Amino acid sequence: MTEPNLLPLYHQWVTEYYHDVYRWCYRYTKDAEESKDLTQETFLAVFRHLHQFRFESSPKTWLLTIAFRLCVKSEKRRKTRTKIAQSPTASSTSSSAESEYLKQSSEKAVWQVIDSLSPYEKMAMILYYDDHMSYEEISIALSKPISQVKNNLYRARQHVKKHLEREGWRE
Repeated sequence: MTEPNLLPLYHQWVTEYYHDVYRWCYRYTKDAEESKDLTQETFLAVFRHLHQFRFESSPKTWLLTIAFRLCVKSEKRRKTRTKIAQSPTASSTSSSAESEYLKQSSEKAVWQVIDSLSPYEKMAMILYYDDHMSYEEISIALSKPISQVKNNLYRARQHVKKHLEREGWRE
């Protein structure tokens, strides 16, 4: 249980990092409701374990580490539940300008490929490109050595590049 003198710190972190954790969960799950639930679960876990935070990393890194683990667990549960019945969803396109359409299409294609990566590669990509974290911060968040973070990012970039080239996308 959280000590009373840590409550102001907890409230500060909720105020300061709630949106970051939610945005990160949403980037991982692509589901608003699930992201809200995972964000709440993250802050509940933080509340329960705040006394264990050792201030060796930034609070945001610690929060995103917790959120990452909860997202991976949630994804495993979801895959187990929906293993048999998966139907493709039809994508709708708006009648926007061609350049906007191409931009949105290419971004969507990139994130579809990123979604297919292993959890650590996916997380490394999100933390590096979306949250602008350094290799060291990602290393702490994922509890992996920096060399493995660099390796995961390299493999993920190569996978995305090869997939997009197969699909006919060019830089």
